[in-house]
This record gives sequence, structure tokens and C-alpha cells, in this order.
Amino acid sequence: MTKSFRQKLLNWFTSISYLLLFSALAPAFVWFVTIPRLMEISGAFDLWWFAGVLGETLVIYPIFFLPILFWHLCDFAQREAAPGKAVNFLSRYRTMAISTGIAIFAGFLIATAIFQVTDCPPLPEWMAVPYSCTLRPARWLQFLFYGPLLFSLFLCMAKLAITVSSIRKTSE
Repeated sequence: MTKSFRQKLLNWFTSISYLLLFSALAPAFVWFVTIPRLMEISGAFDLWWFAGVLGETLVIYPIFFLPILFWHLCDFAQREAAPGKAVNFLSRYRTMAISTGIAIFAGFLIATAIFQVTDCPPLPEWMAVPYSCTLRPARWLQFLFYGPLLFSLFLCMAKLAITVSSIRKTSE
């Protein structure tokens, strides 16, 4: 086993460990912090509702597992370093780790519902009570989640192109 392959395995282990850590912290936060607060307010324990809340927090894992898996499989298949500074920047583990790390942390904040905003449409003059208010994450948190997530998907496509290029170059 070469030193570079060992480093790639360590990078894979680190990525999956961070993903598992935040995927476990979000439901734990909901279970130990959010649900007791809701029980104080409502005074009842609705198992189906709480199961739904916990299930929503677990969505972080499948959203990020596939891009991380795809990027690392391309990394394992890549045979030589990427040429050029810009291409090397797109191919580096640090770039992917920072991008997915920011998005995973934002996903954790979304799952914990700390920065939730009540969004109500403007009321007509004849109506006194809002009728269709929704809860959503704060707008800045959505940008913090979707921006790095889309950049991670772009990095996956760039890594695929770099890997195919390196395989074709070494096979000639």
C-alpha cells in the first residue's frame, strides 16, 4: 500500500466520520433539547410527530453520502496529480472537505431548528388572523447550506473529469 493511497483512505475515513458525527448530533440535539421544550409547551407526547422530527434530522446523511462517496471513488481511481493550479485546487481533498463541511454544519443547524423563521403571507384587510404561516430555516442558513452543497456537486463533476483525464493519460 502506497503512502498516497493510505492518505486517500484516511481522507475517506475522515469524511465519513464527520458525516456520521453530524448525522448523530442532530437527532441527539432534537431528542434532548427540542423535544423536552415542545413537551413543556404542549404538555403531551405525540410519538408519531416526534418520530417525524427525528426522521427529518437523519436526512443529512443520505444527502451528503452520495457526493462524498462519488468524490472519493474518483479520488481512488485517479492515477496522477492534476496539472495546473486551478485544476489542482478543484481536485484537492481540502477543497471538498471545506465545502461539504460547511454544508453539513448548516444542515445540522437546519435540523436542530435553532434559526427557524415563521413566514406568513401578507393579510388582506378583512382578515385578522394569519391562515397559512409556515416555518422555514432562516434565509442566510439556506444559502449556507445550498451554496456549498452545489459547489460540492460541481467538485464531484470536476473530479470525475480529472480522473478520466488521468486514466486516459496513463493508459496511452
